[in-house]
Amino acid sequence: MTPGPARMREEELRSLVVARVADLLGCPPEDVAPSATLSGLGLGSVQVLALCGDLEDELDLTIDPAVIGDYPTLESLGSFLIELRSADQGAA
Repeated sequence: MTPGPARMREEELRSLVVARVADLLGCPPEDVAPSATLSGLGLGSVQVLALCGDLEDELDLTIDPAVIGDYPTLESLGSFLIELRSADQGAA
């Protein structure tokens, strides 16, 4: 069971991103490098939208898919989600 968004640590959140990408690719998470780019992994726009939806549901956040291009690697996307989550929790 995944910890709730408020309790999730940074490394857990980054691992979640890798796990969701691995799910979309149909491979184990250990086969997905955190430094990989979404495009380099072969994710198309439909899969990026699915990734955003999965992460929104899991983290209870609103993620604009247009910003994904600004965070091309899984690591940078994870860092962005940490910032987004912190800002969302600060506004609550």
